[in-house]
Amino acid sequence: MSAGASTTAIAARLGVTPAAISQHVKILREANLVTTTRLGTAVRHTRTPLAEHFLRENGWLGGEQPDPERSVI
Repeated sequence: MSAGASTTAIAARLGVTPAAISQHVKILREANLVTTTRLGTAVRHTRTPLAEHFLRENGWLGGEQPDPERSVI
């Protein structure tokens, strides 16, 4: 499973605001696709097993390295 990423790291990678990432992560968390863990003042978002299954079954993950343009968490 992915090691996860912080809100700020995801925002920087995608070129959007941390607020936008927080809104999207909230929806993913409600769908049980992401978990969020607080680390001091930061948070780390990690894919759930359900998300891993969905990504693998749809060809986004597999034996090869994930395409960084397609996966940020």
